[in-house]
Amino acid sequence: MAEHITQSGIVETGLVQQPDTMLWCLLANGKIAAFTYEVSEGVFGWQRVEIAGGSVESIAAMPVPGRDEDTVVFAVRRNGEVFIEMLAPRDYDGIENACFADSAVVVGGTTAHDIVGGLMHLEGQTVSILADGAEYPSSVVSGGTVQISPPAQTVVVGLPFTSYITLNGFESETRNGSTFLQKKHVSELRISMYDSVGGEARAGDDEFQEIISRDVLEDRMDCAISPRLSVATISVAGGIDEDTIITIRQCAPLPMNIGAVVAEVRLVE
Repeated sequence: MAEHITQSGIVETGLVQQPDTMLWCLLANGKIAAFTYEVSEGVFGWQRVEIAGGSVESIAAMPVPGRDEDTVVFAVRRNGEVFIEMLAPRDYDGIENACFADSAVVVGGTTAHDIVGGLMHLEGQTVSILADGAEYPSSVVSGGTVQISPPAQTVVVGLPFTSYITLNGFESETRNGSTFLQKKHVSELRISMYDSVGGEARAGDDEFQEIISRDVLEDRMDCAISPRLSVATISVAGGIDEDTIITIRQCAPLPMNIGAVVAEVRLVE
């Protein structure tokens, strides 16, 4: 299955069983592929995983004491050194504790921080910053530190990455046969999201549009946007094509959880 993903060959595997069954695979090209397999829900499929700024040399899956989920541990080579890194918990207490960055350092406490240290392993690299749940402008690590302004109590600093979801093309059976090779026009997307902030979507080569943005009536301008349950409606101009691809991405160090995507598609004679 999905030979194009594992084409370079599988070197090591690690099986995660909680909360979902996932087979993590280290590929010969230093990248990662993960296979989700939930028989009871009829869910199975591959995803590509790239570790920002490094090459993975080994992986292992193991349970974590005190957590109802397994984790994956990676040996990552960065700038000639090998670092042991692990997946952040899927569940977190408040968006300020969410970790969506690679090789990240998290600092907390009861006092506000205007400098975050301990970043020598990321020296000279551009990092993302999540401070008290708000996305700050990216910064370059210098002397193993970054400046935080305004100061914040809980700060997550790490290498940014972009997550992509690409949906399969549309096909259905009509009285005239399959629509596989028929031209189609996608005019609208309805995306159901939960516990999410941000995210962008597009159809075809259209410009990406933000899914969940700041609500001027509900979100204070001096605070982080609260993750919300939302069904966003996006008008798109994806053009007319036989196979218009819908792409959803998250570029920010923030949570994005998609429940469903509904597209309004018109067949073009």
